[in-house]
Amino acid sequence: MQAATVGIEASHPVQIFPLVYCPDVKEEVFIKVDGHPCIVTQYIKSADDKNGLIIRLNNLENESSQLSIQTPGIPITHAYVTNILEENLSEIVITDGKLRLTMDSRQLMTIRIVFDTK
Repeated sequence: MQAATVGIEASHPVQIFPLVYCPDVKEEVFIKVDGHPCIVTQYIKSADDKNGLIIRLNNLENESSQLSIQTPGIPITHAYVTNILEENLSEIVITDGKLRLTMDSRQLMTIRIVFDTK
């Protein structure tokens, strides 16, 4: 657990580079990642092809852990697990505005989230 604590501390604060303007949201959480405290958000950035956000997650735990991701105020239209080159590998089901995933132990995962910005 000490190694996980050091990893978490080294990963924060996460730098965020927003690409979506939300005029109706004054002060809120842009993106919310809920799950085991040892699931760390490594980075959040605009996709290289400008099609959504890329979120890189790391499960520092020695066991699989569940997490959910949501974006209050901005509907998610599609989400994908991607490779490191941001190529979509598999689509993630969106339920009630949330992505729900299970990460394997010590897994790194890259996710693309696409919004309806019209």
